[in-house]
Amino acid sequence: MAKRWRLIIVSSALLWGIISQTLLAKVLYESGVIPLSQQDQHVTISAYFAPTLVETGQGTILLFTQGRIASDRDNADKLIMLFSSDDKGKTWSKPRAISEHIGLSDMLSAVVDKQTGRVYIFFESSEQGNRKQRYMFSDDHGKSWSPFFAHQLKINNLRQKNQNGFNIFQPTAQAIQLNHSKFKHRIVVAGYGPWRMVGEQCSDKAMASYYFDPKQIEQVTMGQAIITDFTMYPSKQPQCKQRKLLVNHSLSLEKRPIQGEVSITELANGDLLMISRRNQHAKGEHAYKHSSISQDGGASWSSMRPVQSLPQPKCYGSLVNLIENDSDLLLYSTPQSTKRVDGRVYFSLDKGLSWSSKSVTANAQESFSYSNMLVLSDNSILLIYNQGHHGAQGLKSLRFNSQWLTDFQVKG
Repeated sequence: MAKRWRLIIVSSALLWGIISQTLLAKVLYESGVIPLSQQDQHVTISAYFAPTLVETGQGTILLFTQGRIASDRDNADKLIMLFSSDDKGKTWSKPRAISEHIGLSDMLSAVVDKQTGRVYIFFESSEQGNRKQRYMFSDDHGKSWSPFFAHQLKINNLRQKNQNGFNIFQPTAQAIQLNHSKFKHRIVVAGYGPWRMVGEQCSDKAMASYYFDPKQIEQVTMGQAIITDFTMYPSKQPQCKQRKLLVNHSLSLEKRPIQGEVSITELANGDLLMISRRNQHAKGEHAYKHSSISQDGGASWSSMRPVQSLPQPKCYGSLVNLIENDSDLLLYSTPQSTKRVDGRVYFSLDKGLSWSSKSVTANAQESFSYSNMLVLSDNSILLIYNQGHHGAQGLKSLRFNSQWLTDFQVKG
């Protein structure tokens, strides 16, 4: 009798294991729309652009985006807009502006300090023609915010007199807090900008990251820059025009491709992976995204290399890592076309060496640009992207899990 009961208990345990695994492997896919709200604080909001996401310790999702005033163009004046969701992105609050006008600012970068719960936003603002590094923070899960004009990041080697360095450093839409290396709790903010050498009148374009211990935010360190190519900003210096012309029409472009917006994530082994937009390529060459690795928490980066299984649609892409059992499942969202349509999520199981993809838009002509992904606390992935070339049609949201992503015949 005892043996029979043991058999029943073991069989029941095995059956429950099979059932629970089936429940855990349930495919998840939800979609929604965040329509454009035209009015806020007596201004006309013409576009939401370049969203970025965080999840607070209470499980509230905060969605930050540019609110472009009176125009959807890049040179429009902007506000920082905030949406929140308490149901993992199914529904969203009405948008509210949490900043004064920030001028010609590029993208927003946000992160949550898991030790304290503080939410940070990093950006550069334009004040009377001067572009400055800024950040602001919230200690109550996004309900109230510090004034950003009272806080300026003192990055060590933003260019000063007789020093090499960045003239402007533009954070891009993902900051991360490290969790898998000796640099645990360090916050890393990636970005790019024009890099000026002492004695040179021309600027190169460079990518880098700065980092800090959240307990010592005023002690910010800029990592080693990856100088990639001459900036595309217009120059009145004849020698700069000549240098730019030579580079853009020579094989040197093969070695030093013009890069742009970057995204970063942490691997299970503690390394950081950076993937960059690439704006130009040599004649006859295929256009690919490029990647770099940091093995010291963002202090230095390897030379850029092409990622031949990621297309280059001349648009920012979002990079996250779903780490399970010390294994990496890298996800990268990007449009397939330079027309910024046919949104795809690419995934990689070999630390970004090769990628497969799945379409996430309803059809190949649906608009998809400047997406941002976030791995939620339940290991599902929330994806937000622009509708319209510059977000003039609002935002769209998708939430899915790894089972949905991999439950199909993959595309190379």
